[in-house]
Amino acid sequence: LRELLTSRGFEIDLASGKARERPVEAAKDFNLVVMDLTGSDPDLSELLDCVAALPDSAVVVVGGNLAFDELSGALGNRAFHLITSACGAEELVAAMRAAIRHQQLVLENRALRSRLQGAEERTAADRLANFQANHDLLTRLPNRALLNDRLENAITRARRNERKLAVMFLDLDGFKSVNDSLGHTLGDRLLKAVAERLEGCVRRSDTLARFGGDEFALLLPDVRARQDAALIAEKILGRLDDPFVVAGRRLSIGASIGIAMYPEAGDLGELLIRKADIAMYYVKGQGKHAYRFYSEEMNLRHPGQLATERELHGGLIRGELEVYYRPRVSLANGRVTAVEAAWRWRHPERGLIEPADIVPALATGAYNAEVDDFLHKQAFRQAVEWRRRERADLRLAVNLPAARLAEPEFVERFAGTLLAAGLAGEALTVQIDENALMESAQAIAPQLQDLQNRGIRVVVGDFGAGFSSLRYLGQLSVSGLKLSPSLLRHAEAIGADLPAVSFDTLEGTPTLEGTPTRGGTPTGSGSRTVAAIAAAAEQLGLDLIADGAATPEQLGFLKSCGVQEAEGPVFADALPAIEVDKLLRTDFFAPLVGV
Repeated sequence: LRELLTSRGFEIDLASGKARERPVEAAKDFNLVVMDLTGSDPDLSELLDCVAALPDSAVVVVGGNLAFDELSGALGNRAFHLITSACGAEELVAAMRAAIRHQQLVLENRALRSRLQGAEERTAADRLANFQANHDLLTRLPNRALLNDRLENAITRARRNERKLAVMFLDLDGFKSVNDSLGHTLGDRLLKAVAERLEGCVRRSDTLARFGGDEFALLLPDVRARQDAALIAEKILGRLDDPFVVAGRRLSIGASIGIAMYPEAGDLGELLIRKADIAMYYVKGQGKHAYRFYSEEMNLRHPGQLATERELHGGLIRGELEVYYRPRVSLANGRVTAVEAAWRWRHPERGLIEPADIVPALATGAYNAEVDDFLHKQAFRQAVEWRRRERADLRLAVNLPAARLAEPEFVERFAGTLLAAGLAGEALTVQIDENALMESAQAIAPQLQDLQNRGIRVVVGDFGAGFSSLRYLGQLSVSGLKLSPSLLRHAEAIGADLPAVSFDTLEGTPTLEGTPTRGGTPTGSGSRTVAAIAAAAEQLGLDLIADGAATPEQLGFLKSCGVQEAEGPVFADALPAIEVDKLLRTDFFAPLVGV
């Protein structure tokens, strides 16, 4: 913890514990007291003495097994910020800086009150305190508490006068990428610029509030019809179309807007906000940067899914997501040549959750993209470390949804994350599911070429499970194929004589004979299909990777077909980085491939 904070510009003194460097009584100028309870046996009484000796310092409690009530009792009326030990480094540093800013505000208020004399000055201090309690201090917009208060009053008036009102819930598209890649300071400046534009879109009687993070809410009292709200939503989207210029950078972001009408969507403020939130998520799932009015169909269509998205988002913020890596092994020598990154969610109640357990339950792809961005950032950094320390030729593989490639400027942002981590494009392979690739091949062909131009290899994943046609590969910029695990599961008589493979030529591109161009199951046996694909891939100059290898016999068969690399349970499932360290230092899998 000390090393992390020192690297971020904090000046650190150990004020308690065995390594005490100077008496705490001699140090009255601390901005922050950090009570680290993550150790095996922290001396709580000594830590509390330090807190008591520094009454003007912010207090942050990190981790530990003490319940909130126990900490509150121990600290008395002293305000403190509690951070879980699972919190990521960036969130930890941001939380500590927020605690310092909050404490400085408290001290400023205290100093102001001590200087004020007379009724008028005390009134000014009260007004300042009231403003701070009801407004977001970054954008100076009303906060959630003030919005809720005004919304309840507006509902009361609308009910009495038999009028309508609208609640909008707005989430910025692409803000997290800006915040992660360019830093929180620039992100804060962008939020202020967004707030100024939004204020220019609303009426004097409306309430624009910052709801939290990159979310805003808008109360439109006394609207005559849905069209009134639609016009304001269209105006907001139009204003956000123009790029922002912040610190000399041109930044483009959009917005997803959900709208709930009173009384059609509900007659309680909390209910209207929740339904506007549901409509906003529906927009994100349909492609973002648009608006939709809430309808009951949205709620019935995805029962429980919005709650899953919210919980996953919270897990990401709290640092509960981890990156695991599945080894990819050379069938020539048994060495780990690459690792494929995937995320896991260490849920505080349900344990370790894999993506397959929850992704089908998500209503939209909005948080899938957010989690993917987290995975890329972490995996790129880890790959750089492995290449520097363990294996200079190690490659990293990540999965990319075809829909993300179609996003404007995605490749540029993706390459920017790669550059920031210091990972060479030649060290990265992106995998795109075959069926998704076929559905959007024309739309993303330029992006595939852009990736290849940057040295990034593109592999068609789950090949053989769906279309299973090679004729389109000559028209796309791809480097290899990754065989579907279903091909090995359906393979017959491993080790039997392999058939000769014949090719037809269509516009100069080989196509497989005996393999359907659409459909699920190959017409021949699984083993014959694998052999045919391997022969065709060799003629096209494509690398071939097998997925789902479960036995040494299957490895021998794949090797005889000319498959270069394989993944699967015969080697290992996805592992945490510390376990991969051990595999990179040995030739542990050499006996499995007959070396």
